[in-house]
Amino acid sequence: MVHEGKLESPVAEDIERKYEQFRQEFTVVYRKTLTLSRELASELSYLEQEAASVLVDGVIEELKEKYPAAALAEYLEEVRHHLLDNLDPFKSARVKANTDEETPDGLPNRKPSGARSLPRVRGQRNSCARQR
Repeated sequence: MVHEGKLESPVAEDIERKYEQFRQEFTVVYRKTLTLSRELASELSYLEQEAASVLVDGVIEELKEKYPAAALAEYLEEVRHHLLDNLDPFKSARVKANTDEETPDGLPNRKPSGARSLPRVRGQRNSCARQR
């Protein structure tokens, strides 16, 4: 643009200097963002482990109390470690609903393939529900 007469040399040099300054600042910000992103991912992973551990440990302890055999307790500990070391399949698992309908309580309708709905009278509870 300087050669074409569209920009004067001092203006072009100023633009070039500012460009280099902004590029360097961008590089610094980008690297900080990567570092923060890694730290966030690490913290999230830790929190997921902690939350899952509370759930898994509770179930494992209940099973150990119910079935006190030493061999089973050892196996359950292996299961516990395996579950906590492999949370990703549980986070990404999705149950596919056969329909987009919602149940009366607002939850998605997740019927097994081929399942038929029983007719429901308004206000009537499912016959499988606990009677009070």
